[in-house]
Amino acid sequence: MIKGLDFGWGRFKNINDVTNQGFKFICRYLSWEGNDKNLTLDETRVYRGAGLQVVPVFETGETRALGGFNQGRQDAQAALDQARRREVDNEVIYFAVDFEPLPSQYPIIGSYFDGVAQILPKARGGYGGFGTIKYLLDTKRITHAWQTKAWSHGSTDSRINILQEIGYVYVSGVKCDVNYGYNLNGDVDMDIDKRVTELHQVVMEIGGIVSHDGLNTPTNGKDLWADTAAWVKHMLDELPTIVSAAVDEAVKTHLVHVKVDVETDPTPPVIN
Repeated sequence: MIKGLDFGWGRFKNINDVTNQGFKFICRYLSWEGNDKNLTLDETRVYRGAGLQVVPVFETGETRALGGFNQGRQDAQAALDQARRREVDNEVIYFAVDFEPLPSQYPIIGSYFDGVAQILPKARGGYGGFGTIKYLLDTKRITHAWQTKAWSHGSTDSRINILQEIGYVYVSGVKCDVNYGYNLNGDVDMDIDKRVTELHQVVMEIGGIVSHDGLNTPTNGKDLWADTAAWVKHMLDELPTIVSAAVDEAVKTHLVHVKVDVETDPTPPVIN
């Protein structure tokens, strides 16, 4: 577990004040361009330069998620575009449900996150109280969860990645919420596409694999995943044969050595 901060407005007077108090990550906003609460590129670089992870959260209004599928898709595209300009598109982007919805409103909120998933199919996070987060996780609308203790009525979902405390603290002149992080990026390595690309190049050099679209040079990430997965499956399928051949070769080599030993020294070899 690590400690982090989130805030909407202000700038730290001295970033060392943050790190010296043991904080490891900063959650900052994306919304519409021009909003002065938005994360800036300079901030991203300052935080990362100090060893802090940056967690982006998109929010333009407390009840935005009631806009449904099309709103979610639109917001996700805006969030991704802004994240790229701020160099945080390699982080999980969270989308805020900053109120306590009625259970009857969960389906429309789920539809909003279905729209988000159209743009961010690999990883996307949701922010909200216990009921909202539980619903979004249970229905697999989100891959990452940031729960606030507000509207949670004393309950905490065991699957969350971030937990926001109630109440404010002032750190280096900025009014902040305190958060606790549990494996912030979950099971998703946001840099993994680069690693898959590198692995794919190795696979192609080894040979014996053709991508599912019949091309040796893939055109998108899905091809990379398909090629790599196919190669891994191929190697697993061939593993018994490979092991058997290796054992046979080892036995043959051993017998040759035994034969040579017997011919040069008739004393039976001692086998340990």
